[in-house]
Amino acid sequence: IVGSLNIDLVVRTAHLPTPGQTVRGSDFGTYPGGKGANQAVAAARLAPESITVHMAGRVGQDEFGATLLQSLSESGVDVGQVQAVPGPTGNAMIAVEESSENFIIISAGANGTLTAADMDSIAPLLQEADALLLQLEIPLPAIERAAAIAAEAGALVILNPAPAPEQPLPGQGRKRRRVGHRAVGDAHVAHRGGLEDHHHHVWAPPLRPVAQQLVG
Repeated sequence: IVGSLNIDLVVRTAHLPTPGQTVRGSDFGTYPGGKGANQAVAAARLAPESITVHMAGRVGQDEFGATLLQSLSESGVDVGQVQAVPGPTGNAMIAVEESSENFIIISAGANGTLTAADMDSIAPLLQEADALLLQLEIPLPAIERAAAIAAEAGALVILNPAPAPEQPLPGQGRKRRRVGHRAVGDAHVAHRGGLEDHHHHVWAPPLRPVAQQLVG
């Protein structure tokens, strides 16, 4: 997995605030997260012992970064390609209401420093992989380069296109040949398809046509 590692800062509330509103919260907690790290943990738990799940990415040189590395290691993920760099670890601020609806704001932190050159430095690992999982919480040049290296070596490349991009990904036709599968969530499809109201509630119309637009 090449992708994001975040610490999730979660607070629960009876209902989500509207713009400018303050509401009371409870049950604040910090949890390991990030779409990339979550994929790595899930893959490690599902994989047989003969398969090693590797995580490549960046964390900050702070307590949150150390927590994420420990959590991944304890879950059976190889973190040899996760670098600790100066600056903060990526984080997500999450508000969850009683219905389980939520708002999430992410700050890239160290995730935002990944480059295409970093992918070249781990090319041997990417070339040996059977499958590569990617998301859009790291810079696009790093995603493109990792996908190219892995696909050219015959690996299955899977992209989770979230957070939903504001504009279609550049060179969609070219990247489609590299990406074997894309995993799309309803909320991200609705965002791209204009199916949300101003409170970010998803409207009822079928989302399949919008999903097809999102994945190019």
